[in-house]
Amino acid sequence: MNISLVAILFLIVCPFSRANTLYSETFEVAPVYVAANGSDKNNISSVSYGKKGAGFPNLAAGEYGGTSQYFSEVESPGSIDGGALVIGSHIPVYEKSRSRSYVTFIDTSSAVAGQYEVSFEVSDFQSADENTRLLFHLFEGTEAVNGHVDMQVTFQKMLPELAPTIPGIKTGKGATAGRVAVENPITGNGSFKLSFGISEAGKPGDWLALVWTQFKGKGMARMPSMTIDNVAVAMLPVPPDVTASESLPDGPLGQSGDWKLLPGVSDEFDSAWINPAKWNNNPGSWGAWSWEPENTYLESGKLGIKMVHEPHLRNQTRLFYKSGILRSHRQMTYGYYEARIKGCDLFPGACPAFWVYSDGKKYSGKVRYCEIDFVELQMNELNHDTNVRDSVHHIDMNLHLRLADENGKVTWHRPGTDPDLCKNAWVAPWDPREDFHVYGCDVTPETITWYIDGEEVAKKENLYWHEPMNITLSLGLRHPHIGWKGQEIKPVPGAATAEGFPTSMEVDYVRVWERE
Repeated sequence: MNISLVAILFLIVCPFSRANTLYSETFEVAPVYVAANGSDKNNISSVSYGKKGAGFPNLAAGEYGGTSQYFSEVESPGSIDGGALVIGSHIPVYEKSRSRSYVTFIDTSSAVAGQYEVSFEVSDFQSADENTRLLFHLFEGTEAVNGHVDMQVTFQKMLPELAPTIPGIKTGKGATAGRVAVENPITGNGSFKLSFGISEAGKPGDWLALVWTQFKGKGMARMPSMTIDNVAVAMLPVPPDVTASESLPDGPLGQSGDWKLLPGVSDEFDSAWINPAKWNNNPGSWGAWSWEPENTYLESGKLGIKMVHEPHLRNQTRLFYKSGILRSHRQMTYGYYEARIKGCDLFPGACPAFWVYSDGKKYSGKVRYCEIDFVELQMNELNHDTNVRDSVHHIDMNLHLRLADENGKVTWHRPGTDPDLCKNAWVAPWDPREDFHVYGCDVTPETITWYIDGEEVAKKENLYWHEPMNITLSLGLRHPHIGWKGQEIKPVPGAATAEGFPTSMEVDYVRVWERE
């Protein structure tokens, strides 16, 4: 499916209403849409930050603009009604187009990485029939060239591991882009709020795209419509500092030598709420279940991550469970990663995990994606040698990798297909559901070494895991509720049940150290 774009561009020129507000708009001035009117109607949209003489259509500061090859008019005025933006059927649409997007680009070169909230008000919501939808997306990008971003939205595999069925962005003119959050449906009037993380911010060329998309039926069927107003993007408040009741150790459990704790990616979870300057708990969903921010919470000085049975649709796929994830904004490569974790009470069915992974947006070079699983508990994987599933005592500490050969062909390397390179396991004499244990991993340019309760349990040569990676805690779905189809995890509808849910894992702390 192609997505046509109607681009609305806003240069940030208005005074901030609050110190943490990145962007706000009340639509007092009508936008103008500029169409390329090309013969191939290939849904490419070019936009400029509005710098005079830079990019197309050479807007002056504060003007709006963009291009799309799905307009029937070369230039069309936007619709403003009482200081609000009408997203509707007032602009003709190419007959074969099934969708149209309104895009707001925000310059984030002066922003800081962290957790933000976008909010806007919806009124006059109308859906023409059951086959029409209104969605809101967020995209994050970097490396705009002289304020110019070429953008093409397509349904393609942007990152096969994480986003096999959802829209991604390809860009031209040297710009790159990444998905922040996708397919958040708008189903009626009211106030809309969504938290999300910005990781690419604070340098020239960084940007964020707010995208409202209309989907319609065949031919010249009417687009769904709505009116939006009072759009704002603001960083969530950081909780007050909490003084630890006892001093922290001088280094990781069981390790000698001189170590330095990295506070920006470490957390004792003693604050009043999750620190938005460190963590993203709504990174966008993938796979056979969905992440929801309300499933991560702090309670009694510990992080809780919960999974619930909640049937729902995502990207037109019926799913049955929602869970939680916490991912660092900051990326790391080398260091000692340590977390004290208690597994969830459900077995089999869910997997508490502590891991790091790269963003997968590399389209050149040998290593395209890398992942280090510091620990995956309660996996209940099938042992292909014995044909017996692993017990609750079996602890996995695996590696994952996507490598490109000299011809550019990319292949997966996983514990099941390349065990000598990727697979590690240890059988515990205790049940991880019953108490907390300390799971650590020392990543150096030469080796990757895993520790449990301060004792070494596995070691691999570090051949490929040298990319920047996000520190992650999550509770994932496992057998019997998921199955593999090729390289993709799929839900198993026949196994879906509310029995055993909700289930939660607990994390006492995360500490990341580097050698001094």
